[in-house]
Amino acid sequence: FQRKPQPERRRAEARKRGEFFSTYYAFHRLVDDFTDGDAELPETAKSRQEYVEQRLSFALKPANPRDQADYALLLCYMLSEQLGFDVKEETTCILNSMLFDAKRAESAERTGKGIIFPAAELYYHFNLLDAKGTIRAMLKFFGDDPEKFAVLEKAGTADRTKLSSSDLAQDLKKGIINIPAE
Repeated sequence: FQRKPQPERRRAEARKRGEFFSTYYAFHRLVDDFTDGDAELPETAKSRQEYVEQRLSFALKPANPRDQADYALLLCYMLSEQLGFDVKEETTCILNSMLFDAKRAESAERTGKGIIFPAAELYYHFNLLDAKGTIRAMLKFFGDDPEKFAVLEKAGTADRTKLSSSDLAQDLKKGIINIPAE
């Protein structure tokens, strides 16, 4: 005999899930805005690359938060633990993908030209980091097996391609080239 959760417990869990989802999304949007140069860097970082590296370091060892992104991530880690899952690995994957963008953008700003990467390297950063991190985190969020990423990988690739296509002109102006060398 399995006892059904009380309605108030279900509502409390739903609120936690909603807070996790919105905060996790806001955390990544905030970091991405700094990475893309859409927001002015805080005083704690001299470059976009340094900013993302700080978030990566914090994501791996969440102690002594420095800014609102760190506090948001702490909240996400706390909520996910209360909900029975962990998103540290997935967060690290996504942040490493953002670090790749920060390095490319800053290199283009210094040299005046973008770098064209081989398809395998773009695939690694976008599919195996960004898409994998995002899809695995959402599978965990919905209580599903994160290993199902293997089944959903092509959908992640399609979405990543759609995003790259819609941002193509804007990214090219910044020196971010998401078209493989081949």
